[in-house]
Amino acid sequence: MKNITVWSDKDGVIAVYEPYVYKPKDPNETPLFMQEGVHYYKNCKADKRIINAYKLINKDYPDVLFTVLTNVVDSTAPVSLAKEHMTDKKIWISKKMPFLDINNQFYAIQVPKYIKAQELLGRKLNKNDILISDYNQDLIPWEKAGGTGIKYLNGQNNPNSFTGAKITPDMTPTQIKSFIMSFFFFTTWFVSSIRSLTNEISVYHSFKLAYTSFSKSIMIVSMGSQVLHCTDSTITMLLPMKVTSLP
Repeated sequence: MKNITVWSDKDGVIAVYEPYVYKPKDPNETPLFMQEGVHYYKNCKADKRIINAYKLINKDYPDVLFTVLTNVVDSTAPVSLAKEHMTDKKIWISKKMPFLDINNQFYAIQVPKYIKAQELLGRKLNKNDILISDYNQDLIPWEKAGGTGIKYLNGQNNPNSFTGAKITPDMTPTQIKSFIMSFFFFTTWFVSSIRSLTNEISVYHSFKLAYTSFSKSIMIVSMGSQVLHCTDSTITMLLPMKVTSLP
């Protein structure tokens, strides 16, 4: 499990996305988050559902590297505002997610998330590096860099603008935890374990078995006279059928 990493955005995921903060009704008004001294990020609302899911991952899978990456205003904004955001977000995370090691599991950054993750890991991203974000401009570059993106649907973003996996509003913390970890268990542990049990393993059919569309994936594996039908993390015994070789 030490090669598995889970990364999360903050704003719009761990912290509730509030549109008025970023898009004021008056186009001539400075957005609230850009107003120095307001300290919005120090007092914003927490999304307890996803925080509880992350708490479960941190508790149940201590070997999994879990990190929060949050962007602050870029270098075109006043340095003092960027420092304010960094400080406020760190204070907020310390209060809302006390189970994290704030010095090693939280980073406020001014570069794309995939760049910071690769810097911390000392390697390129791979499919075992998962990012949860509500923002396509985080997810798409992350996937292009080799990682796996999961879009967090927060009620404000477009569920159809990202073709990959999604965490939906109806999922419980336990379901979210299982959904995130199922990417690793199904695609790595499950297949490798089955390979070790028999030489008669093969796939009958696969509808785009991909990490980024895992919730829609279907794989049928033949194990001798038995066939396993796998969809998401559910495994059901089926009757034997003709199979083709596992790629």
